[in-house]
Amino acid sequence: MRRWLASREWRFSGGVLGLAIAAALIVFGACGVLVYYASVSVDRITEVRETRLMERSVVRRLARLKDDVVSVAVWTEAYDKTARRFDRDFAQVNYADYFFDYLRHDVTFIVDAQDRLTYGAVKGEVVDPRTLDGLMAASQTLRDVVRSEEAVRHRRDPKARGFARAATAQAAVRTGERVYLLAASTIVPEVEDAKPLLPGREPIVVSGVEVNGGYLRELDDDLGLRAARLTAADATARPAVRLTDAERRAVGALTWSPEHPGQGVYAEARWAILGLGLVVLAAVALVIHRLWRIWHPSAKVLRDWRSFAPTYRLWIWTRKQERGDTYTSSS
Repeated sequence: MRRWLASREWRFSGGVLGLAIAAALIVFGACGVLVYYASVSVDRITEVRETRLMERSVVRRLARLKDDVVSVAVWTEAYDKTARRFDRDFAQVNYADYFFDYLRHDVTFIVDAQDRLTYGAVKGEVVDPRTLDGLMAASQTLRDVVRSEEAVRHRRDPKARGFARAATAQAAVRTGERVYLLAASTIVPEVEDAKPLLPGREPIVVSGVEVNGGYLRELDDDLGLRAARLTAADATARPAVRLTDAERRAVGALTWSPEHPGQGVYAEARWAILGLGLVVLAAVALVIHRLWRIWHPSAKVLRDWRSFAPTYRLWIWTRKQERGDTYTSSS
């Protein structure tokens, strides 16, 4: 019986200590999981913000390209020297040189009312029109959008001039392995021009930038991203921002290495977290040890009392018998 009680007491004390250790480990593990979840959440929020930043950057770059093109497309002298008669020197100075030297455009070309290429320049230098055949074909949908808007504006007000007459569009295009951000506008006279308009359609000037190493480095510098790069439209890399043509078809994607500040902080602080965890476990172990030392002597006293109780009761009974007291055992 005594052995059973001692064994039961030992199992009880061991179970309590085991539960205390398990509770400490669970609390510590839960804290680690919460810290990890917080770091992952921060990384996801940062990735979403970086994606929105990249999307806005592309949209604003296209809008800027459109403003660049319109600034020299709504111009009476340009209309006279491209639509009424074509002046190559004028096109070189006011389109190729201006766009490349001041606005850093990579490619510029002009098509006439019949959509025939009349002038083309790459990085400010005139090129053989045949070298732009791929870009001409790739930008066909972009020019189709401009022509559709041009027709609408002509029907609305055949005598309109200036910005009310200019038709514009902007989009990404792909030719082979190269992707460009292009803007296009019809070349029209200013409102003050009193000369009669030519019948039919106007010339279109197209200009823009290639999504190359220079453009990607600008994204890294301006947006604070890391390793921005161009990938295929169907690439599975994440995060990514799709580049679409005038018909909203993806022609490529921009991706980058996300910042992941949460994981970075977690990784940098891993030794501090591990050290803190060990300190917590040591503190829990010390508390458990102290409790054990307090409880163990009390348990020994209790066991000694239980072993001594029958003898004590017998001694009490004997003394009462000697004094002549009456005693009735409960057993």
